[in-house]
Amino acid sequence: MGNLPRHAESLSDDDINKLWECDQLGPNTPESILNTLWWNNTVHFGIRSVKPHNDMRWGDVSLHVDNEGKEFLQFRERQSKTCQGDNLDHAHNIYPKAWATNDERCPVNLYKRFADLRPSDYSSPDSLFYLATNCKDASHSHPWFKRQPLGVNKLGTIMKRMAKSAGLDNRRFTNHSAHKYLVQKLADQNIPPTEIMQISGHRNVQSINSYSNISMDCHRVISNILSSNNDQPGSLLPPSHTAAASASERQRYVESTSERCHLLWFIALHFLGSNIWGNNQCELLWFRCKATSSHR
Repeated sequence: MGNLPRHAESLSDDDINKLWECDQLGPNTPESILNTLWWNNTVHFGIRSVKPHNDMRWGDVSLHVDNEGKEFLQFRERQSKTCQGDNLDHAHNIYPKAWATNDERCPVNLYKRFADLRPSDYSSPDSLFYLATNCKDASHSHPWFKRQPLGVNKLGTIMKRMAKSAGLDNRRFTNHSAHKYLVQKLADQNIPPTEIMQISGHRNVQSINSYSNISMDCHRVISNILSSNNDQPGSLLPPSHTAAASASERQRYVESTSERCHLLWFIALHFLGSNIWGNNQCELLWFRCKATSSHR
């Protein structure tokens, strides 16, 4: 067992902050711009493996303005002879979008900066999205980007190189870590799995569950529950969490309070899973949670 390869770790918000502080992410150098473009394309648009990143064209991402006058980027992957139908790395039911935040991490401003710095004659819709850098920092007078693609090997090791430069190389971070961050971040904010799927490109809820880990705060609460011998009606545990529990028992518990519902959903998802409740019951519980919260 000790020789099995470890899975890629998800990044935390503190890890992301460290990458920004160390100029691994941001608009200040050619490499940090490419790193941030890759990060935004992964997290906001759900692009997973190296190939779809490498296949991206400049015209796949477009700038728009919504009905409130706010700018946003939209990803719409154009199918080509080599990238069609079932061969796509992900399946989106919507066109993923990234809205402007008007701060130093604004994805729209970063996109505009890249548009200004890339060769003007290499910005047609069919031009490659990721370009090789022409210099390492902003002190050079040369153009920042070349008229040639970023190497596929360099594209495939972006996260590993960023982690090493930021002093985070003592943990297993790979490009896959960014996609895990996307799923974990949304799950921690109680975004339903069916909605996460529309951004991440996963085809089923089970895939989402395998990406998401229990948050530290929720784990702490669950630990306190499991350490308690309080069997009073006010307990956060369900009245019966066995396979024999009736549908009416579960429904009465779910309708008690929204806080209990959200906590129980995490317990069912991460600890009980399909062995006790099954995926359909877990999904039903989630939507009960949302309905209860909206009517409080």
